[in-house]
Amino acid sequence: RQLQLRATANTDMSNPTEDMPCITFTYSGEADHSVALVGCFNSWNGERDMLTKNPDGKWEVTKALPPGRYEYKFLVDGERFVEDTNAAERDMDGFGGSHSVITVGNDVGLDLDDTAGKLVVQHDRGVAYSQ
Repeated sequence: RQLQLRATANTDMSNPTEDMPCITFTYSGEADHSVALVGCFNSWNGERDMLTKNPDGKWEVTKALPPGRYEYKFLVDGERFVEDTNAAERDMDGFGGSHSVITVGNDVGLDLDDTAGKLVVQHDRGVAYSQ
């Protein structure tokens, strides 16, 4: 048995609740001064979810997201959109490129008997479980 959940492109999640899982997005590419996370979860707003540069040079932001399927990109230095190289899947963006996609949910795409109700995040490097 599988459960598939989706979020629409117009979903505004600027006020997350405590029940939402927190997902960390990481950008490891070149950036002079800023990296923002933009996607259907924040109306593609380049000012809402700014990443912070870590001492190791990687940029990160942690965002609470309810179960669903989300298209997103990184906005680097306020002028260029970059796909997440760690994304499990991609969808066409309508401009000749593609969006990164993350699916967040309770047992999304997995056998419910095997995961025992754990939160599941699908990623290209496997599946991460949160208890």
